[in-house]
Amino acid sequence: MLHTIISLDYHHRHNYLFISDKKVNTIFRIDSGTNDILPIIEGEGQKPTALAVDWLNDYLYWADGGFNRISVSDFTGNTRRTVHQTEIYTIGAIAIDVFTGQMFWTNFGQTALIEMSALDGTSRASLVDDAEKPVGLTLDPILNVIYWSDVRRGTIESMDYAGQNRRIIIRNLKYPSSLKVFENHIYWTDLLDKQVFSTNRFQQTGPKSVRKVKALNGRRMASILIKHEVVQEAGHFVSGVNFLLAIFSCIFLHKINMYATHIYAAYTLV
Repeated sequence: MLHTIISLDYHHRHNYLFISDKKVNTIFRIDSGTNDILPIIEGEGQKPTALAVDWLNDYLYWADGGFNRISVSDFTGNTRRTVHQTEIYTIGAIAIDVFTGQMFWTNFGQTALIEMSALDGTSRASLVDDAEKPVGLTLDPILNVIYWSDVRRGTIESMDYAGQNRRIIIRNLKYPSSLKVFENHIYWTDLLDKQVFSTNRFQQTGPKSVRKVKALNGRRMASILIKHEVVQEAGHFVSGVNFLLAIFSCIFLHKINMYATHIYAAYTLV
């Protein structure tokens, strides 16, 4: 049984959904074809939090709050190695660009940082060192741009992979958490408003128009995941853009398990 979901990602070709469950300190792999749930990362002392799938090379990256490290494994959890272990504090999110072979993560503890490295852990660098509490993180791998949410500043910001062209997308938010981009828009969950919002991420002049996308009976939305053919590889997808919300209570996630063909498809954005 699933309990408190704080992070999720998927692999379309294998029909896998990966879920980090905070209550039982376990990462589960769900087969959307059979709905089988398999614990793949668990054990005494481990506290897996954020996770991200390398869908090109079939690897799972995750942050471990128990041992303060970022690790990688295959999809069975059997073959593992540590990618980063020095100066790893609280990792809010991990994002992977499979085309450039880079990973990005939010790291807040003694200092709050947005960091990056190669997938093998080399070439580690800090992109942002003046954040307050960065939580959410996502990428535009076409434009090579990162987006992150800062819950203390109430902002969503962006910057290119080279650490240039930083700008604030939107400000005066209550508690912006998980976020994703698709086409011209950025979508985010707000843990205080308990809704999903969107806005045009390219607009730089004039008042920002914010759209309320979805609310789920006041439940707190921990993570958002967008599923579309351009996000990973071409395949048989439902029409429109679909996204999955991980709710702290997980009532919604259990409901999604009833979808036999599209475990990730929850609500249509457009």
